[in-house]
Amino acid sequence: AMSNNSDGRPFFFPICAPCASGEFLFGATCLPCSAGKFSSSGATTCNACLPGQVASEARQSACRSCRAGNYQPEPQQQSCLECPQGSFSDVLGATECSICEVGTFGAT
Repeated sequence: AMSNNSDGRPFFFPICAPCASGEFLFGATCLPCSAGKFSSSGATTCNACLPGQVASEARQSACRSCRAGNYQPEPQQQSCLECPQGSFSDVLGATECSICEVGTFGAT
């Protein structure tokens, strides 16, 4: 944008833009959110992925839910864990696995 100074000379205003999603503002610089975290456009901090969700790479705008057969009990993680033998998870975003009933097994 341009305006005039009091002496009539043109003066240019700097254009301010928000950081992109997956980044956060640190001082006057946009930095990437680390793996296990995410942000939306214009963020000043990154948010940790919740248990049951992960961000495997840096610069993510959202976390993804662990798929069935996997789980993640901790926040701010990069990968889901596979349910151990004899247990299962049948929902997206599981934070724990359920133990199989007697006489059954977990086929992942």
